[in-house]
Amino acid sequence: GPLLSRYLGAGDTASAANALAASAFSLGLAMVPCIAFIAAMEPVLLAVEQDALLSALAGSYAHWLALALPFTFVHGWLWSIASAHGHGRAVLAMSVSAVAVNFVGNYVFIFGAVGIPAFGLPGAGISTALTGLLTALALGLWLWRISVFDGLWRAFREHLAVWRQIKPVLRYAVPFAVLEAATMAFFAVVAILVGYL
Repeated sequence: GPLLSRYLGAGDTASAANALAASAFSLGLAMVPCIAFIAAMEPVLLAVEQDALLSALAGSYAHWLALALPFTFVHGWLWSIASAHGHGRAVLAMSVSAVAVNFVGNYVFIFGAVGIPAFGLPGAGISTALTGLLTALALGLWLWRISVFDGLWRAFREHLAVWRQIKPVLRYAVPFAVLEAATMAFFAVVAILVGYL
């Protein structure tokens, strides 16, 4: 986000396009271990001696959550593009709408409604995955419709130099990633401690 805004503000579309490509590459690499860890939630919980039923329920939810993660990453990537182009309000509106969609989806998939069977706790994961997919698609289509990608795609094709932007992207992204990982780890530790009670 900040790096992209700096490049676009300076009129350096080529660097902005390559920074986006570098961030997509970095996100793709980071996503693999994250998905693997979330998908393996049940054995991880069992390894720290959590209740078997609780571990199974959490694992069934985590499988769907792992499926949602790529959509979450794509949405974050598109969000940085939209924000850098000054469309923060539109992204906020879509995010608020996504919360509402997820809320309704949780009810429908957990308890069953409108002809959809009740899935229980995994239904929350299904709702999260579908909401992530719809949000990423909506944001991507909207950015495409207002032609945000045109100049970036042209600059990327003409000035391909992704590797030059890997280091600047990581300089911005790593501190945010560490903070996010620490936050998630805190909640995971709390959940595990609660399981011992």
